[in-house]
Order: sequence, then structure tokens, then C-alpha cells
Amino acid sequence: MDSGNTTASGTFSTSFQVPAKPGGPYKLLVYAPSQQLQLLAYYFSEAYSCYSYNEPGDGSIHYQWDGVGWDANSTVTFSVNGSQLQQATADGNGSFATRSFMQMCLPPGTYQGVISGTLDGQPATIPLNPPVTVGSGC
Repeated sequence: MDSGNTTASGTFSTSFQVPAKPGGPYKLLVYAPSQQLQLLAYYFSEAYSCYSYNEPGDGSIHYQWDGVGWDANSTVTFSVNGSQLQQATADGNGSFATRSFMQMCLPPGTYQGVISGTLDGQPATIPLNPPVTVGSGC
């Protein structure tokens, strides 16, 4: 069990022993005894990124993606069908905020993709799940 202090603006920080593998999300319970307040937060011991996309009908595919748990200040890339479409730089905490970008429509079909970066100094990839499926209305 660890403790920390809250600033006047409500920002809380602490440090704790990183859980042993296996990697994954771990729940953290933050408790303020004087306020009878509990807050549930998550710590990710592995890289995690998510994405979404849509086809607005204008001949393009619009994407949004973000991530946490990557190595601090490392480059993270977003690729579909072997082509890198976007990259981000993780901040000092290993995360990056939501990024939006677009690409021209692909022929109808299902396309595999990956989000790639560095985790614990080693290359790591997360497959896009679900894959990008382009309809005939793109």
C-alpha cells in the first residue's frame, strides 16, 4: 500500500511497485479517508492502444487512435495492409492522446493492420481488432 498527496487543483500522484508479469490492466483503488471517497483507476503493465474508424461517404476513411503503456518518448505507428498511415510520439509517461487522420478509400474488403512501438526496449505490435473492413459505399 502506498500513499501520496493531492494538490489544491485535485491532482494526485504516487508511486508503486510495478506488478509482475503477466502484462495487462490492473485495478487500483484510491481511497481518501477524510472524504469517505473511493476512486477506481487502471494501471496498464503492457502497451495498449485502441482505434475506431468510419466511412463518411466522401471517398475517405476517417480514423481515431490513442495509446498508453508504451516506452516513454518512443515512436508508435499505425499501419494498415503494410502501409504506415500515422505515427505518434509517446509522452514521458508512455501515452499519447487521441489522434485523428484519414486515408483515401481502399477497394471493398478486409484489411489487417497493426499498431507498433517499443515496450520495455523491445519491438511490440498490437493487431487492429477488428480489422478494417471497407464497404462498397466508401
